[in-house]
Amino acid sequence: MVIGESEIQHQVRAAAAMAAEERTLGALADAFRDAVATGRRVRRETGIGRGPVSTASVCVELARHALGDLTGRRTLVLGAGAMASSAARAFARNGAGQIVVANRTVAHARRLAADLAGRGTGLSALRAEVARADLVVACTGAPAPVLRRAEVAHATRGRADRPLVIVDLALPRDVEASVASLDGVVLLDMDDLRLTTEANRASRAVEALRGEAIVAREVARCIARGAPPVATAA
Repeated sequence: MVIGESEIQHQVRAAAAMAAEERTLGALADAFRDAVATGRRVRRETGIGRGPVSTASVCVELARHALGDLTGRRTLVLGAGAMASSAARAFARNGAGQIVVANRTVAHARRLAADLAGRGTGLSALRAEVARADLVVACTGAPAPVLRRAEVAHATRGRADRPLVIVDLALPRDVEASVASLDGVVLLDMDDLRLTTEANRASRAVEALRGEAIVAREVARCIARGAPPVATAA
């Protein structure tokens, strides 16, 4: 979704490592190595990675704008998958307070929370956890909303001037759209992330063209030495 996002490069490295472990990488080892090296070169020699370059970092930027400061903010993460992990770690790096992970499978929630010196719980405790939170990041794989208007309305009673910011990263949505109309609640979703990334998309697109030129030269070099040409991880 974000031009210059580094996650794909991580996935390419992980794929190569898995193939090597299974002894199926074979002659592609050099091509994978060159692809990852080229990706690093593109990041080093262009501005494609300038500013927020991942969904998680854009999420942090939006939350910071809504709350003013993330330092010490109680953060509740719904879900324990890859996106939830990326978001939780991004908020931890940016000074958020205790991070609570809520997930249908409690063991998965506790495993992720343990890595962040946080706390894991099940979705049955959702209402109480939302009431304590300053920020909720929702990214489960549920087919229907897990956070509904009635639950959020009950959880936000008596909060006085303490706003609740909810960032819904799930598709389909984890949070009922009507939650946005509640007083004291700011609901952000993937559409808001897209608007934020569009602001930087034009400048990154120019940098991407520079990156493509680097990739073309590296592919030509691989062909010249007889290696199979493959797409790089830039």
